Amino acid sequence: MSLISLDKYNDLDTPKMPDLDGLAMFMVAEFEQRSKEYRARNFAQSRDAGGVYLITSDKAPEAKGMVLEYVAGVNGDDMMLTLFNPHPILNSPAELIRARAELIEMYERCMGAAKGRVMIPDRNRGRKLLLVELGTMQIIDGIRAHIRRAA
Repeated sequence: MSLISLDKYNDLDTPKMPDLDGLAMFMVAEFEQRSKEYRARNFAQSRDAGGVYLITSDKAPEAKGMVLEYVAGVNGDDMMLTLFNPHPILNSPAELIRARAELIEMYERCMGAAKGRVMIPDRNRGRKLLLVELGTMQIIDGIRAHIRRAA
């Protein structure tokens, strides 16, 4: 497998600014105050890619143009948050789900693993995570690391 398959994700990037965690939590709190219908429009889920919310902020000027990826844990009691600069895969939850499914399949092929069998230890959560629970950038970083080790 070559990095060519990751080319369309090379410009997927996180903002370079202080207190991204604080901004992400502010955006989550703002999102949770919105209507159920609004939250549902900004959610997509599939067996192959997990459950993902895409969150933007109307109230935080420093978040203008940024998109927060909120990946729900399979148990529903935790999440993975990643703040991104704009990118085509973040235009809609459905586009992100398609990209995540493709990336997860690529990761599993890199590992020579059966679908849905790769688990990644996570010290912070105190358990192993399925690929569908990882942030999209973590999946990409895992694929890149595997390719580097294989080279």
